[in-house]
Amino acid sequence: PEFVDPPLCSQIRIAEYTELVFVSKWLRGFRQGKLIAGSETFDMNFNPWEAGPVSGQECFNELEHMCCHADGPSPHPSWSIFRSFAMFMNRQFSLVGEYQLLSSAVLEMLGGDWPRFKQAFVKLMIETGRDFSLRSVPQVAGVGPDPSLGTVARRG
Repeated sequence: PEFVDPPLCSQIRIAEYTELVFVSKWLRGFRQGKLIAGSETFDMNFNPWEAGPVSGQECFNELEHMCCHADGPSPHPSWSIFRSFAMFMNRQFSLVGEYQLLSSAVLEMLGGDWPRFKQAFVKLMIETGRDFSLRSVPQVAGVGPDPSLGTVARRG
């Protein structure tokens, strides 16, 4: 939190959770095909920081889409699984941006199937990250409201 009324320091504002926003922007770009060389949506210079704002609802939707599967280790959305996944993937996505071999320009220069390598690499990284980070968060029945009572809003 940040104090918004110095010197009294009696009011706070919650700071933006930049890791969550960064990961959500990467996931959105991946899902939109920004990394697929040759596609209409390909963006050779994709940069999540310049990818436009992402709302809280969009963050939730991207994380739910990646993390919550009926047959997976974490079928229901929770802050715990989203945080675990976001913290793990934040570091992984940061490294993708720094690694020159994953630069779209370098891959384009190599030719052949190399331009599609970044999309395949990021897909594998997301799958591995999801498996690694979500299995470390136990799913415990009985915590929170009972979904069968209709007190939890669910997507169809």
